[in-house]
Order: sequence, then structure tokens, then C-alpha cells
Amino acid sequence: TSIYFTLIDARNVAYARMVPVSVTVTASGTTPPPPPPIGGAGGTTGSLTITWFQNTEADLAGYRIYIGTASGVYANPISVQGNTTSYAAALSRGFTYFVALTAVDTNGNESEKSAELSRSLY
Repeated sequence: TSIYFTLIDARNVAYARMVPVSVTVTASGTTPPPPPPIGGAGGTTGSLTITWFQNTEADLAGYRIYIGTASGVYANPISVQGNTTSYAAALSRGFTYFVALTAVDTNGNESEKSAELSRSLY
């Protein structure tokens, strides 16, 4: 997918920039835990690794990663500074996680969210 920035320069002229984004979500661990108890809390922690293509904009400050357990409903974003292209989140097993990513420029402008991806971590 692509994310779009609409920026306003020093002369108050708006212009748009497109940044291609791809998010890959993988779960670590090879042995599945026992089934989670009712309510979904697995009690054990797994790792969800999120990767994306580097943004090539000169004014890139970093990214924000949105993770939630319901589609479109996220906890506070995780800020990642600079041109990092991956993040490993320690999360509880027994849930399906929904992930979206944005890019942030040095003026604090945030792009629209990328396409949402999901991954179950059991």
C-alpha cells in the first residue's frame, strides 16, 4: 500500500508526497502453548515482529505503530525514530492482533495509516 503526506511549505503552498509501505507481521516461537483459558488471556508472551520498507523522504522523523486486538481499535501508538524498518513487540499469546503503520515527518505531520494487517499469536 502507499501512504500520502500533505505538507505545507514556508510559502503556505500545499503539496503531496506518496510513500510506498509494506508491513510484514510474523510471530516467533515454534511450540504452541496450551489453549488459552476462556477470555483469551494466554498467560504467556510471544513476539510479534513488524517490518516495512524504508521511507526515503529527507524530512522523515520516524514511524508510529498501531497495535490492537480489534480491527481499527488501537492502543497508544508506539513511536519508532529514524529510518528503522522493523519492530518486535512482546505481546500476550491468545489474541489476534491488528497492526497499522504511519510515517511522521520532522514537523510532526503524520501520514494516513497503512493498510491494516492481522496476525493471531497462539
